[in-house]
Amino acid sequence: MENQPRCDCGIDPDALDVEWLDQPNLFLCYSELMVDARLEMDRSKELMEVIKAEVDTETRKSHAKENKRLTETQVANLVIQDPKYREAVDNYLSAKHNFEIISARVRALDQRKTALENLVMLHRQQYFAGPSVTRDLSREYAARQQQTMDRETAQNRIRDRINNRVSTS
Repeated sequence: MENQPRCDCGIDPDALDVEWLDQPNLFLCYSELMVDARLEMDRSKELMEVIKAEVDTETRKSHAKENKRLTETQVANLVIQDPKYREAVDNYLSAKHNFEIISARVRALDQRKTALENLVMLHRQQYFAGPSVTRDLSREYAARQQQTMDRETAQNRIRDRINNRVSTS
């Protein structure tokens, strides 16, 4: 997820209406990414547990053939030193890190919503009063939608990469 786009949490105070139109889409987009990242993390954790069990079994069998008795602590230590298990742990930690980053972005978008609410309240109180300029809301919204489509294309590529990485594990 290193190439994931940064969270678009900025607000244009001169275009609060456009910002509000975009807020639900942004929140949904990052919430879906968070769900996907959670799935990747859960799958990585499950795979890590399976590999741990396999290495545990292999360790016990190989030492039983040599008539060596190991304590539970010795078995556990041999398991956590196994390269397959170490790789599985690294994959899990990476997936967990990605999940935490996306979760932080979702929380930032919630903060963005609060900021938008406060800016609208200030706007109602004439805090930003100044000369009135007519705007083309349709054009501004269309431009924002194009940005969203570009962002979604990038996110789909990221999802594909995640799915390919998880399916090859």
